[in-house]
Amino acid sequence: MAIGQTNLLPDGSFEGGSTSGSNDSYYNYEGKTLWRGWPFTGFELDTEVKRSGARSFKVAFRNYGSGVPTFRTEHYPELGAGKYEFSFYYRTDIDRAGEKITIDVHSGKQGSSQSVSQHEVTLISEAKDDFVQLLIEFEVDDNFTTFLPYIRIPYLEEGAYLNMDDVSLVKVSTESKATTPTPADNATSINTSDVSLQWLNGVTAVKRNVYLGTDSDDLEQVATEITATSIVINDLENDKKYFWRVDEIEEGGNVITGDVWAFTTKSFFDEFMSQVQTGKVKSDTKIKWTQFGPGNAGFSNFLRYHPLLPDFCVESPDMGNTYQTEDNGKSWKTIKDVDGEGNFFRLYELQYSTKTAKYAVAIESSRIYFSQDTARSWTEIKNCPWYSFEFDGGRDGRSWYRKVSAVAMDPSNDFTWYVGAGNFCRGQQQLWSTVQNPTASNPRGNENIYDNIAYQGKIWKTTDAGKTWTELTQGLNDKAQFSRIIVHPANSDVVFAGSQYGIFKSTNGGASWTNIGEGKLDNNTIMDMDYYYDAGSGRFVLYVADQVRYHANGTTTSSDGGIFKSEDNGETWVNINGNLGLDINRLTGGVSTNYYQYIAKWFEISEAEAKSQYPVLPTAALQYFNSLNVDPSEENGLYVGFYDAQVQKSIIPGRLWKTTNGGTSWINTARDFGPAWENDKEYWMERNNPYNDNMEEGHQLSNQQWGQNYPLRSLRYCSVNARGDVMLIYAHNTFVSTDKGETFTQVNETYTSNGNIMGTGDSNLPGQCLFQDRRLGEGILYLGSGEHHLWRSTNDGENGKQAVKYIPETQESVFAISTHPWDVNTVYTTSMRQKDLDRIFKSIDGADTFEDWGKATEAEEWMWTNSIIIDPINPNYMYFGVTQVAGSGGGSGTDGPDKDKEGGFHISTNAGKSFEPSNNGMPTKMWIQDIEFDPRDSTYASIFAASPWNQEVRKNGGLFHTTDRGKTWKEIKVADNIEGINSVTFDHTGRLYVTAGRRAADVKSGGAFYSDDYGATWTKIFESQYIEFFDVSPFDRNMLVLTQGVITANPGVYFSYDAGETWIKSNHTIGQPDNINQIEFDVNDPTVLWMAVMGSGFYKGIIEDGEEARKIILTPGTANIKGDETLQLEVETLGIEGEVKYKSANNTIATVSEDGKVTGLKNGAVKIWATSEDDRYSDFVYVVVSGNEDTDPPLSIDDLGKSGILAYPNPVEGTLFLKGDHTNQPMVFNVYTTTGSLVLSQTIQGTASVDVSKLRKGLYIYKVKGNDIEAVGKFIKK
Repeated sequence: MAIGQTNLLPDGSFEGGSTSGSNDSYYNYEGKTLWRGWPFTGFELDTEVKRSGARSFKVAFRNYGSGVPTFRTEHYPELGAGKYEFSFYYRTDIDRAGEKITIDVHSGKQGSSQSVSQHEVTLISEAKDDFVQLLIEFEVDDNFTTFLPYIRIPYLEEGAYLNMDDVSLVKVSTESKATTPTPADNATSINTSDVSLQWLNGVTAVKRNVYLGTDSDDLEQVATEITATSIVINDLENDKKYFWRVDEIEEGGNVITGDVWAFTTKSFFDEFMSQVQTGKVKSDTKIKWTQFGPGNAGFSNFLRYHPLLPDFCVESPDMGNTYQTEDNGKSWKTIKDVDGEGNFFRLYELQYSTKTAKYAVAIESSRIYFSQDTARSWTEIKNCPWYSFEFDGGRDGRSWYRKVSAVAMDPSNDFTWYVGAGNFCRGQQQLWSTVQNPTASNPRGNENIYDNIAYQGKIWKTTDAGKTWTELTQGLNDKAQFSRIIVHPANSDVVFAGSQYGIFKSTNGGASWTNIGEGKLDNNTIMDMDYYYDAGSGRFVLYVADQVRYHANGTTTSSDGGIFKSEDNGETWVNINGNLGLDINRLTGGVSTNYYQYIAKWFEISEAEAKSQYPVLPTAALQYFNSLNVDPSEENGLYVGFYDAQVQKSIIPGRLWKTTNGGTSWINTARDFGPAWENDKEYWMERNNPYNDNMEEGHQLSNQQWGQNYPLRSLRYCSVNARGDVMLIYAHNTFVSTDKGETFTQVNETYTSNGNIMGTGDSNLPGQCLFQDRRLGEGILYLGSGEHHLWRSTNDGENGKQAVKYIPETQESVFAISTHPWDVNTVYTTSMRQKDLDRIFKSIDGADTFEDWGKATEAEEWMWTNSIIIDPINPNYMYFGVTQVAGSGGGSGTDGPDKDKEGGFHISTNAGKSFEPSNNGMPTKMWIQDIEFDPRDSTYASIFAASPWNQEVRKNGGLFHTTDRGKTWKEIKVADNIEGINSVTFDHTGRLYVTAGRRAADVKSGGAFYSDDYGATWTKIFESQYIEFFDVSPFDRNMLVLTQGVITANPGVYFSYDAGETWIKSNHTIGQPDNINQIEFDVNDPTVLWMAVMGSGFYKGIIEDGEEARKIILTPGTANIKGDETLQLEVETLGIEGEVKYKSANNTIATVSEDGKVTGLKNGAVKIWATSEDDRYSDFVYVVVSGNEDTDPPLSIDDLGKSGILAYPNPVEGTLFLKGDHTNQPMVFNVYTTTGSLVLSQTIQGTASVDVSKLRKGLYIYKVKGNDIEAVGKFIKK
């Protein structure tokens, strides 16, 4: 009898699941229970005893329940009539010869099953020393449903266990032809790729031919004389019925023709969405994305040069991307998985191999990764012993817990690693270390406990690259959290582990440890350590940064700790602080103030108390050192850095100390802000320390420097390569020194000949928003960022790079942007955090300068503004949405000062001078993320608003509509079960698109939908958890793009060429596909996409075949005409059939004839479209019309009557004076551009004057309005 090769039970060797439950009585695989114990049984995964793979399944006694110890599988495979074999390999704890195991085969599922057969198996002695197969055979008929075996172990009692491995359930063949096909005959919903065709072979067959096709009478041979009983098929078509047959071949060549079986593949929608929701979709490269940053921002916490490749260095910024340079900082590329979930960020440690260049190991706060291609890509290691709530085959279910903080790779063996428990990554506040706020009473910080599990006092070791692990604890302090682990480069048995409870040494590969710092180091609290090794001489020097502690010393303080070295493997230690101690009396620039801030924090007293108790300043004060890097090119070279003085109150000045003589003397290098150093030059000269500014910074140096003081920002981390080059992170910049610390130059950006910025690829900028306006010109758009103001793209990039201009005059963080519909030079920005977070800024000179224009929100801390839109007919009406009111998105959280304030829809009726929330008709606590005018309403009083899921109060949003400018709202139902609407978009036909869903949601709760009847009915074109941003090409309405957000299986960019019938994923080079904040098609170039990414700045995408969308070219692209004036449009078509159609987006502003003649009617801005006959292809002209009617504000100077109030002098350069009747009453004086944009508003009374010096040169209209007077006039600004 031949046995089929298809195992009907998954994960037979227990490689992919994890245990759970109070008694460990569940074994879960791919999100479902595969094995279940009850009663008296629990499961463990044994990495020491196994037959195959990395582990076996241990069934152990647990004291619960009643009856015979039993466990079962709950996979429930359906079995057709026939014979089957069920087997597994077992190994006993002791000699169990004569003991019995019973397997009771049931049909059905737990709670409603029936016993079919019982099998009693006697155990044998050999199972004590090795695995032995246990096999039963059973037969079922057509009445049998699903396989449910109860495995009973009567002898199982306290301390007893049984290991099992390689479980198998297979059907036994009894016929001569192939039978039992998989997929089953006439199966449906089969994938189109990686389709495994399986069958039960004939009993006499030795090989076989396989045929496949879409015509049952004309099958194509796809496999010839194979011995296997399965093949994998790819490249099938969706929604297609396929036929297949297996012809068995006997020993003598006789062919036994098989039956023809059939299956039908899934639709594209079903298959692709299933992959998006739960699988891993590989990105296409049809969109080539390039990050143009710009520059760096935020903070980076980690750098590591490659010891064998000096131009390779990894940088791990705090905003979520991780980069590597291969040319010493000239350019950077992400090394994250672009098709991953966003993991591999905020690295705690990374170690390249010192033996084999291609290997590296890295840790986040819990997950560990391995690279075999020089850190360009990484594999997540599963089933690590510190993981908890494991899922998906052994991944960590609590990866955000900070469980491990040190990793080391054995220099002699690339597959031997040590991982140290804890959350003590150099004590950095930015990584939320348990020792981030040390004090005299608690210098070692807090314990590291999650879910009652202490992640401390342990080191884990693997010798097979993470397949199996050994826990090492002997001799370690049970509270130790590890900052660095070093394996001796010449002796793998010698290992050093630094922690806040001492430096530990092992001489037997980690089996046991000894605290070698006790009584030898001042404080034996190891912040960081490194080593120098010369393979030629065998010289090994171990350096440590021992925690600096301050002590009361009469009316002053003293400090100890600092830098130590050992040249005898830790037997003895030498303090090498040299002249690191600072005489605070000799330093100005805020040093003494900073010193008192630090000791007040250290002694847990107020600054006033610190000054009173310790009035005498110390003469040898140590800074709080927390990073240490050896110079491999310099035998006695060492760099030491210290805590950030701004955040953690360490003592300024500087950020990095250097010694070239083993610590006898030190130089404070990396000196920023020369005036402070110059003021203290006498002191620095006495120390032979240069005092010049030796740092060349980028566009914005966030160094926290005021007046003549030294900057408060120190460095986040530093690394030194084999040549002695130094890379460090400071004040939102990454610097490189190629002259051993003499000078430092930032490597985040380069510059065009015009001074515009080109990023080098390692942006850590919070890219927040984009804004396009065709009037800006080709390739030009505005880009808003967190912490780094406003940007505008330029066309002067060099060597194919995109350049941008930095515009620092706005709020520090820009979250929404708009231009005035009539005047492209008038620009508005709003914010949500940092300085001016509640204000709206305005520019009237094309963003060259800005003024604080008005109050946007009531925010004190955190109210996120989105999607500014302005009424194209009456620009006094302005709108935006508010999300993430503090208490949800940031700030002080649920206790923030804004938590009870109203978010949602906001309206201004005075051209943006002030806004008010207007949410009547919406449920309370609604957020608004996107708003669009209803194209049916020529008055622009009707608006659609997208309300996302409110994560603050866990409340659903929806799609809302108003017909009265937001006074009242009604909800429009999109679909059942969706959780929030995230965007609303119209194409030129009026088709309405919305996206839906939220983070960490059900896979059916989100998606993309369209409606051709303004929300009466909907069609779903995408289905997944969290579809957020969306756009449709203005040139080809079939080209769509959308993004999927955070905590989903496949975040990132999805693109459709066919109006959503099919999609491709396109995350090419995007390191943070889970944090996209906006995406748009370019409004001038059909080949270009633009994207803002939360922690990676901005990207430009080039669409393959994008030029095919340009079938219609309409000129001019923009125009300004007056009322009753006409404009003849010119159109060029490229390869389309039929007539070009013209239409106006608003016929009350301007009309267009069948031959493309535009006629202006009244004030306003409108798009005039030219489309193909089928509406697919299009182009538009943006037209601004200045009408003739009397409007408020006046839009034309031609009809200005006699004023009654005279403004003089005219022309004017600085101050405009007013005289005439009624000037003794309060009046509002407004100034407008000739296109009606309000640029100045002031209340005046009496003989008044108005400062117009900030206005650009040109003609302006003024309007004066009082209780009984209204006058208009004009003036020229010189």
